Amino acid sequence: MYNSPIRFVIYLVILLYIDGAYANTVFISESSLKAYSKKTPSSDKADATLISAKIAFSEYQDNFSLGAFASSRYATTKEKAFISIAPVYSPQSNYEIGFKKRFALGLEAKTAINSDTKEFVFSGSKDERTSTYLSMKLSVDLWKNILGKLDKANLDSRSILLKQGEIKKKISNHNFLITLRQLFWQMVANQNAQNISESLLKSAKKQVRDANSRRKNSAADKGEVARYKALASSRLSSLTYLKFQREKLTRSLKRLIPELTDKAIVIKDYDLDRVVGKVMSCINTIKSSEKIPYEHTLYDELITEIKGFHQKQLKITNTYDDIDLKLSTTLSSKGVESNKSESFDETFNGKRTGFEVGVMLTIPLGFSSKTEEQKIKANRLKASYESREIIQELASTHKFIFRSITHLLSTVEAQADSRKNLKIRITDMKRKYHQGRITVSEYINDQDSLFQTELQILESKTMILGVLFNYLGIFTETPCEFNRI
Repeated sequence: MYNSPIRFVIYLVILLYIDGAYANTVFISESSLKAYSKKTPSSDKADATLISAKIAFSEYQDNFSLGAFASSRYATTKEKAFISIAPVYSPQSNYEIGFKKRFALGLEAKTAINSDTKEFVFSGSKDERTSTYLSMKLSVDLWKNILGKLDKANLDSRSILLKQGEIKKKISNHNFLITLRQLFWQMVANQNAQNISESLLKSAKKQVRDANSRRKNSAADKGEVARYKALASSRLSSLTYLKFQREKLTRSLKRLIPELTDKAIVIKDYDLDRVVGKVMSCINTIKSSEKIPYEHTLYDELITEIKGFHQKQLKITNTYDDIDLKLSTTLSSKGVESNKSESFDETFNGKRTGFEVGVMLTIPLGFSSKTEEQKIKANRLKASYESREIIQELASTHKFIFRSITHLLSTVEAQADSRKNLKIRITDMKRKYHQGRITVSEYINDQDSLFQTELQILESKTMILGVLFNYLGIFTETPCEFNRI
């Protein structure tokens, strides 16, 4: 098969080059974009935002978790007793251990055991006393956080932020996929435009050859040849620009999907005409609702959560300069013996039980009432502009597609009618050309008109897709097949 080792080596190198080129090539279809969209910096950012909201919610919930505490102290002194009936206690040791828990009802419970051991010298003999104190304490908020209204507002506001995070993640993921799809179809349109431009360049080169031929026969002058050469250069420039645009689109896609950075991208499984049916069905679904279809967007849920959050924040703000009144009750039992174990046992025999009740009042004296008023005003303004901004975006997007799509569809219809008539004319011109009744330049001019119309139709279809993608980025739940891949 191979006449020489050199040919075999060349063939092998070519095979290796082709194999390497294919290994570094990735074929992209619209359906494959969904898988790519799950492994990108954008999806990581959406996940990080949601995790932050979950952390904030969990951190506040942790305030109501059961907690343990412990402390220990040891003290000694070389001080001498001033009188024998007032001994110096040294060394002294103390420890305390217990549990505490907050409840979302403005309650806080605490139970602890405290042991205090003292050594002393009395009447010349060394002695020891251990006091063990067992207590159960309950604190109840009677004003600022009565029945846990402040705790509940804080917990609810964080829960709402978590729901907002989940909704925003869905919107972010959907919009990212929309962006990828829009880039894909822009690349498809660019490829089709390149194909048409190559045909235009090919026809322009034919015109140059025809003009040169006629000039040799004294049927054309230098100016006519120059005109056709200028046309060919212009067509080549347009094709080069389209290739540059393709590189920009490819770069944008690779920036969004870093996994493709070192890959050569080839688009496949595309048919701009085939997708028109799905697009028209989606447009008809949209046009069936003159009013804003809030049920077709996640932003409606987001508005609800935004309003709910600011309502909770308003409740929190209203307590800014409130007094803090708490009722505290303590049930205790004490044991005093010469050693730790007996002292501990005595706490349960009921000989030294006690009950304590108290009230603690905190009054903010330096707080300005204007601060609370400003906080309330800022909260209301923020709630208003956040909601109004979304509602205005929904309204403008829905109205825009009604107006723009109608004009664009009319444009495509007119362009399609023009293409139909041009095809009829070209069939007739082709017959005349073969009969020798017209020149090749006249025939090519009509072909050029058809190609230019094809480019215009392609541009209009791309604009329709762009408008529709922008709409689906806002009305994320529009029930049409084109909105699902």
